[in-house]
Amino acid sequence: MTMLQIKYFITVVSTGSVSKAAPLLFVSRPAISRALKDLESELGVPLFIRSASGLELTKIGRLIYGNFKKIQQIVNQTNLQISNYKEMQEDDARGVLKLGLSPITPAVFFPEFYRAFSAVCPQITLTTVENDYNHCIAALSDGSLDFLLATDSLAARLPSGFQALDFCKSELALAVSPAHALSGKRSVTVEDFKDEPLIFLTAHSEIEQLISKRFSALGTTPHVILRTQQLSTVAEFVSKGLGCSVLTKWDIPDKDSEQLVLIPISPASSASVRLIWNPALPQRERAHSLIDFSKHYRESMEERV
Repeated sequence: MTMLQIKYFITVVSTGSVSKAAPLLFVSRPAISRALKDLESELGVPLFIRSASGLELTKIGRLIYGNFKKIQQIVNQTNLQISNYKEMQEDDARGVLKLGLSPITPAVFFPEFYRAFSAVCPQITLTTVENDYNHCIAALSDGSLDFLLATDSLAARLPSGFQALDFCKSELALAVSPAHALSGKRSVTVEDFKDEPLIFLTAHSEIEQLISKRFSALGTTPHVILRTQQLSTVAEFVSKGLGCSVLTKWDIPDKDSEQLVLIPISPASSASVRLIWNPALPQRERAHSLIDFSKHYRESMEERV
Protein backbone atom coordinates (compact mmCIF):
# COMPACT_ATOMS: atom_id res chain seq x y z
CA MET A 1 0.00 0.00 0.00
CA THR A 2 1.07 3.59 -0.52
CA MET A 3 0.40 6.85 1.32
CA LEU A 4 -1.49 7.99 -1.78
CA GLN A 5 -3.90 5.05 -1.47
CA ILE A 6 -4.34 5.81 2.22
CA LYS A 7 -5.05 9.46 1.44
CA TYR A 8 -7.65 8.50 -1.20
CA PHE A 9 -9.31 6.03 1.17
CA ILE A 10 -9.54 8.52 4.07
CA THR A 11 -10.90 11.27 1.82
CA VAL A 12 -13.56 9.01 0.28
CA VAL A 13 -14.70 7.88 3.74
CA SER A 14 -14.77 11.44 5.14
CA THR A 15 -16.74 12.83 2.15
CA GLY A 16 -18.98 9.80 1.72
CA SER A 17 -18.36 9.15 -1.97
CA VAL A 18 -15.78 8.98 -4.75
CA SER A 19 -17.50 11.77 -6.68
CA LYS A 20 -17.23 14.18 -3.71
CA ALA A 21 -13.63 13.16 -2.97
CA ALA A 22 -12.41 13.63 -6.57
CA PRO A 23 -12.45 17.48 -6.69
CA LEU A 24 -10.80 17.66 -3.27
CA LEU A 25 -8.01 15.34 -4.40
CA PHE A 26 -7.75 16.87 -7.91
CA VAL A 27 -7.96 13.33 -9.30
CA SER A 28 -10.48 11.70 -11.63
CA ARG A 29 -13.14 9.38 -10.19
CA PRO A 30 -11.88 6.32 -12.17
CA ALA A 31 -8.36 6.85 -10.81
CA ILE A 32 -9.66 6.91 -7.22
CA SER A 33 -11.84 3.84 -7.79
CA ARG A 34 -8.88 1.91 -9.23
CA ALA A 35 -6.69 2.91 -6.28
CA LEU A 36 -9.31 1.70 -3.79
CA LYS A 37 -9.79 -1.63 -5.60
CA ASP A 38 -6.01 -2.12 -5.71
CA LEU A 39 -5.89 -1.40 -1.96
CA GLU A 40 -8.63 -3.96 -1.25
CA SER A 41 -6.84 -6.51 -3.44
CA GLU A 42 -3.54 -5.94 -1.65
CA LEU A 43 -5.12 -6.15 1.82
CA GLY A 44 -7.23 -9.16 0.84
CA VAL A 45 -10.40 -7.80 2.49
CA PRO A 46 -13.35 -5.72 1.27
CA LEU A 47 -13.29 -2.15 2.64
CA PHE A 48 -16.67 -1.04 1.30
CA ILE A 49 -20.14 -2.33 0.71
CA ARG A 50 -21.06 -0.88 -2.68
CA SER A 51 -24.69 -0.19 -3.50
CA ALA A 52 -26.82 2.16 -5.58
CA SER A 53 -27.06 4.49 -2.56
CA GLY A 54 -23.29 4.80 -2.25
CA LEU A 55 -20.39 3.38 -0.25
CA GLU A 56 -20.56 2.00 3.27
CA LEU A 57 -17.58 0.80 5.27
CA THR A 58 -17.42 -2.87 6.17
CA LYS A 59 -16.62 -3.87 9.74
CA ILE A 60 -12.94 -4.41 8.87
CA GLY A 61 -13.07 -1.23 6.79
CA ARG A 62 -14.01 0.81 9.88
CA LEU A 63 -11.11 -0.72 11.81
CA ILE A 64 -8.66 -0.02 8.98
CA TYR A 65 -9.97 3.55 8.61
CA GLY A 66 -9.09 4.26 12.27
CA ASN A 67 -5.60 2.81 11.79
CA PHE A 68 -5.03 4.71 8.55
CA LYS A 69 -6.02 7.99 10.27
CA LYS A 70 -3.32 7.33 12.88
CA ILE A 71 -0.77 6.56 10.16
CA GLN A 72 -1.65 9.77 8.31
CA GLN A 73 -1.30 11.79 11.51
CA ILE A 74 2.13 10.27 12.24
CA VAL A 75 3.31 10.91 8.68
CA ASN A 76 2.08 14.53 8.78
CA GLN A 77 3.78 15.06 12.14
CA THR A 78 6.99 13.53 10.81
CA ASN A 79 6.94 15.78 7.74
CA LEU A 80 6.43 18.81 10.00
CA GLN A 81 9.35 17.77 12.20
CA ILE A 82 11.57 17.31 9.15
CA SER A 83 10.54 20.73 7.84
CA ASN A 84 11.24 22.33 11.23
CA TYR A 85 14.61 20.55 11.42
CA LYS A 86 15.63 21.86 8.00
CA GLU A 87 14.52 25.35 9.00
CA MET A 88 16.48 25.02 12.24
CA GLN A 89 19.58 24.05 10.24
CA GLU A 90 19.14 27.17 8.11
CA ASP A 91 18.70 29.29 11.25
CA ASP A 92 21.90 27.77 12.67
CA ALA A 93 23.80 28.81 9.57
CA ARG A 94 22.43 32.36 9.86
CA GLY A 95 22.77 32.64 13.66
CA VAL A 96 19.03 33.10 14.23
CA LEU A 97 16.84 32.54 17.31
CA LYS A 98 13.06 32.73 16.95
CA LEU A 99 11.24 34.40 19.84
CA GLY A 100 7.47 34.24 20.13
CA LEU A 101 5.53 37.22 21.49
CA SER A 102 1.97 37.05 22.75
CA PRO A 103 -0.25 40.00 21.73
CA ILE A 104 0.27 41.64 25.13
CA THR A 105 3.96 40.96 25.64
CA PRO A 106 4.74 44.11 27.63
CA ALA A 107 5.28 46.98 25.23
CA VAL A 108 7.67 48.73 27.62
CA PHE A 109 9.69 45.68 28.67
CA PHE A 110 10.46 44.02 25.34
CA PRO A 111 12.19 46.82 23.36
CA GLU A 112 14.71 47.37 26.16
CA PHE A 113 15.26 43.61 26.54
CA TYR A 114 15.81 43.31 22.78
CA ARG A 115 18.24 46.26 22.69
CA ALA A 116 20.27 44.92 25.62
CA PHE A 117 20.50 41.38 24.18
CA SER A 118 21.54 42.67 20.75
CA ALA A 119 24.31 44.73 22.37
CA VAL A 120 25.66 41.78 24.39
CA CYS A 121 25.23 39.11 21.66
CA PRO A 122 25.51 40.91 18.28
CA GLN A 123 26.37 37.63 16.54
CA ILE A 124 22.85 36.30 17.26
CA THR A 125 19.86 37.55 15.29
CA LEU A 126 16.70 37.56 17.39
CA THR A 127 13.66 37.34 15.12
CA THR A 128 10.18 37.75 16.58
CA VAL A 129 6.89 36.09 15.73
CA GLU A 130 3.66 37.45 17.24
CA ASN A 131 0.79 35.05 17.82
CA ASP A 132 -1.64 34.12 20.57
CA TYR A 133 -0.35 32.18 23.58
CA ASN A 134 -1.72 28.75 22.56
CA HIS A 135 -0.26 28.97 19.04
CA CYS A 136 3.12 29.97 20.47
CA ILE A 137 3.08 27.03 22.90
CA ALA A 138 2.29 24.67 20.00
CA ALA A 139 5.21 26.18 18.06
CA LEU A 140 7.52 25.61 21.04
CA SER A 141 6.33 22.01 21.15
CA ASP A 142 7.15 21.28 17.50
CA GLY A 143 10.35 23.33 17.40
CA SER A 144 9.24 26.11 15.06
CA LEU A 145 9.90 28.58 17.92
CA ASP A 146 12.90 28.65 20.24
CA PHE A 147 11.43 30.81 23.03
CA LEU A 148 8.26 32.60 24.08
CA LEU A 149 8.03 35.84 26.04
CA ALA A 150 4.69 36.29 27.83
CA THR A 151 3.20 37.58 31.06
CA ASP A 152 2.66 35.03 33.81
CA SER A 153 -1.08 35.75 33.70
CA LEU A 154 -0.92 33.68 30.51
CA ALA A 155 2.03 31.44 31.35
CA ALA A 156 0.32 30.15 34.47
CA ARG A 157 -0.94 27.53 32.00
CA LEU A 158 2.62 26.34 31.33
CA PRO A 159 2.61 22.82 29.82
CA SER A 160 4.24 20.01 31.77
CA GLY A 161 7.97 19.72 31.05
CA PHE A 162 8.43 23.29 29.83
CA GLN A 163 10.79 25.60 31.69
CA ALA A 164 10.42 29.30 32.45
CA LEU A 165 12.45 32.16 33.85
CA ASP A 166 10.57 34.99 35.57
CA PHE A 167 11.69 38.59 35.38
CA CYS A 168 10.82 41.15 38.05
CA LYS A 169 7.17 41.72 38.85
CA SER A 170 4.88 44.68 38.29
CA GLU A 171 1.85 45.38 40.46
CA LEU A 172 -1.61 45.47 38.93
CA ALA A 173 -3.08 48.94 38.70
CA LEU A 174 -6.30 50.64 37.68
CA ALA A 175 -5.78 52.66 34.50
CA VAL A 176 -7.88 55.84 34.28
CA SER A 177 -7.77 59.08 32.32
CA PRO A 178 -6.07 62.12 33.97
CA ALA A 179 -9.51 63.76 34.25
CA HIS A 180 -11.08 60.82 36.09
CA ALA A 181 -12.31 61.38 39.65
CA LEU A 182 -10.01 58.60 40.95
CA SER A 183 -6.86 59.87 39.19
CA GLY A 184 -5.54 61.67 42.30
CA LYS A 185 -5.75 58.67 44.64
CA ARG A 186 -2.56 56.93 45.82
CA SER A 187 -4.28 53.53 45.70
CA VAL A 188 -7.74 52.08 45.08
CA THR A 189 -9.75 49.06 46.14
CA VAL A 190 -12.37 47.25 44.11
CA GLU A 191 -14.95 49.08 46.19
CA ASP A 192 -13.69 52.36 44.69
CA PHE A 193 -14.31 51.32 41.08
CA LYS A 194 -17.10 48.73 41.40
CA ASP A 195 -19.51 50.97 39.45
CA GLU A 196 -17.04 51.96 36.72
CA PRO A 197 -17.29 50.62 33.12
CA LEU A 198 -14.30 48.32 32.55
CA ILE A 199 -12.23 47.34 29.53
CA PHE A 200 -10.19 44.12 29.67
CA LEU A 201 -7.54 42.63 27.44
CA THR A 202 -8.71 39.19 26.30
CA ALA A 203 -5.21 37.83 26.92
CA HIS A 204 -5.47 39.08 30.52
CA SER A 205 -8.18 36.53 31.34
CA GLU A 206 -6.55 35.51 34.63
CA ILE A 207 -6.41 39.17 35.70
CA GLU A 208 -10.11 39.56 34.86
CA GLN A 209 -10.87 36.43 36.88
CA LEU A 210 -8.96 37.84 39.88
CA ILE A 211 -10.82 41.15 39.72
CA SER A 212 -14.15 39.33 39.25
CA LYS A 213 -13.54 37.33 42.45
CA ARG A 214 -13.02 40.57 44.36
CA PHE A 215 -16.22 41.98 42.88
CA SER A 216 -18.01 38.76 43.88
CA ALA A 217 -16.88 39.26 47.48
CA LEU A 218 -18.76 42.57 47.38
CA GLY A 219 -21.87 40.84 46.06
CA THR A 220 -21.63 42.30 42.57
CA THR A 221 -20.05 41.71 39.15
CA PRO A 222 -17.80 43.90 36.95
CA HIS A 223 -19.51 46.13 34.40
CA VAL A 224 -17.42 45.06 31.38
CA ILE A 225 -18.11 47.15 28.29
CA LEU A 226 -15.31 45.79 26.07
CA ARG A 227 -12.84 42.93 25.76
CA THR A 228 -10.12 43.41 23.16
CA GLN A 229 -6.80 41.94 22.06
CA GLN A 230 -5.33 45.38 21.34
CA LEU A 231 -3.57 47.47 23.98
CA SER A 232 -3.97 50.49 21.72
CA THR A 233 -7.75 50.08 21.88
CA VAL A 234 -7.65 49.89 25.68
CA ALA A 235 -5.49 53.03 25.86
CA GLU A 236 -7.81 54.89 23.46
CA PHE A 237 -10.97 54.03 25.42
CA VAL A 238 -9.43 54.83 28.81
CA SER A 239 -7.80 58.10 27.70
CA LYS A 240 -11.16 59.27 26.29
CA GLY A 241 -12.80 58.62 29.67
CA LEU A 242 -15.00 55.82 28.29
CA GLY A 243 -13.94 53.34 30.96
CA CYS A 244 -11.16 52.01 33.19
CA SER A 245 -8.87 49.01 32.84
CA VAL A 246 -6.65 46.82 35.01
CA LEU A 247 -3.09 46.78 33.65
CA THR A 248 0.56 46.78 34.71
CA LYS A 249 3.11 49.55 34.13
CA TRP A 250 4.70 47.35 31.43
CA ASP A 251 1.51 47.50 29.37
CA ILE A 252 1.71 51.24 28.78
CA PRO A 253 4.12 52.52 26.07
CA ASP A 254 5.76 55.91 26.63
CA LYS A 255 3.51 57.51 24.00
CA ASP A 256 0.45 56.68 26.13
CA SER A 257 1.94 57.36 29.57
CA GLU A 258 0.71 60.98 29.73
CA GLN A 259 -2.81 60.01 28.65
CA LEU A 260 -3.29 57.39 31.36
CA VAL A 261 -2.89 57.31 35.14
CA LEU A 262 -2.03 53.99 36.81
CA ILE A 263 -3.27 53.67 40.41
CA PRO A 264 -2.06 50.65 42.47
CA ILE A 265 -4.87 48.28 43.45
CA SER A 266 -5.10 47.21 47.10
CA PRO A 267 -4.62 44.50 48.23
CA ALA A 268 -1.65 44.28 45.90
CA SER A 269 -1.37 41.64 43.17
CA SER A 270 1.40 41.44 40.62
CA ALA A 271 2.33 40.03 37.23
CA SER A 272 5.73 39.13 35.85
CA VAL A 273 7.24 38.65 32.41
CA ARG A 274 8.26 35.07 31.74
CA LEU A 275 10.72 33.59 29.21
CA ILE A 276 9.54 30.08 28.26
CA TRP A 277 11.28 27.29 26.38
CA ASN A 278 10.97 23.57 25.71
CA PRO A 279 13.98 21.64 27.09
CA ALA A 280 12.90 18.51 25.21
CA LEU A 281 14.12 20.14 21.99
CA PRO A 282 17.82 20.19 21.07
CA GLN A 283 19.34 23.18 22.87
CA ARG A 284 21.74 25.06 20.63
CA GLU A 285 24.59 27.16 21.96
CA ARG A 286 22.86 30.41 21.03
CA ALA A 287 19.78 29.29 22.97
CA HIS A 288 21.93 28.90 26.07
CA SER A 289 23.29 32.38 25.36
CA LEU A 290 19.78 33.84 25.55
CA ILE A 291 18.98 31.94 28.76
CA ASP A 292 22.24 33.07 30.40
CA PHE A 293 21.69 36.66 29.27
CA SER A 294 18.12 36.58 30.63
CA LYS A 295 19.35 35.46 34.05
CA HIS A 296 21.82 38.37 34.20
CA TYR A 297 19.19 40.76 32.86
CA ARG A 298 16.80 39.68 35.62
CA GLU A 299 19.48 40.33 38.23
CA SER A 300 20.10 43.82 36.83
CA MET A 301 16.37 44.56 36.93
CA GLU A 302 16.15 43.45 40.55
CA GLU A 303 19.04 45.74 41.43
CA ARG A 304 17.24 48.70 39.84
CA VAL A 305 14.01 48.08 41.74
